[in-house]
Amino acid sequence: MSPGAPAALAVRLAGLAAMLDAAALVPGLRVLDYGSRDGWSGTLLEASGCQACFAAPPGSAAPPGHLLHDGIRLDLPAASQDRVLCHRALFAADDPGGLLADFARILTPGGRAVLLEEAGGPEIAADRLRLAAEECGFVRLDRALFGQQALLLPPAAFTALLAEGPAEAAEIAALRALARPALEGVRLFVLHRAAGP
Repeated sequence: MSPGAPAALAVRLAGLAAMLDAAALVPGLRVLDYGSRDGWSGTLLEASGCQACFAAPPGSAAPPGHLLHDGIRLDLPAASQDRVLCHRALFAADDPGGLLADFARILTPGGRAVLLEEAGGPEIAADRLRLAAEECGFVRLDRALFGQQALLLPPAAFTALLAEGPAEAAEIAALRALARPALEGVRLFVLHRAAGP
């Protein structure tokens, strides 16, 4: 194990815990787990009382029981999932906008797509993601800070937290110091569908 491996694993596990927390899982929810590759999270989803299905990104070997995404459309009916968990896969997709639109298509009204991306991957512009999400029918994007529990913030508040200045409040400085390791290692986005009529 390399010297930085325990710290990297700790950040990854914190990100995964925050992802599950941000998904606001309750028993009975139908959850698409996209990109976890080995379906490891199925045990956690089942323990939460959720009904899980899994999809593998194009070009990957789909484990048994996984849908294989063809890069165009997920083989799931519209409004058939309450949550989508996307593990380090959206921004690596050939067509991230198309995949995002498909997530919106399969989510029920009021559903959430929770996107976990690690630092070192493609750079993510939150404003571009928000605009693309709105075009697909999502009504809100939150970015998550996490320590023990995810704190969902609108993009402007998240940006203000990252902006360092001489006159910042002590609370902001303390929150930034707490969140910095996670901010540098993992990015978590939560996209919300509009609630039904």
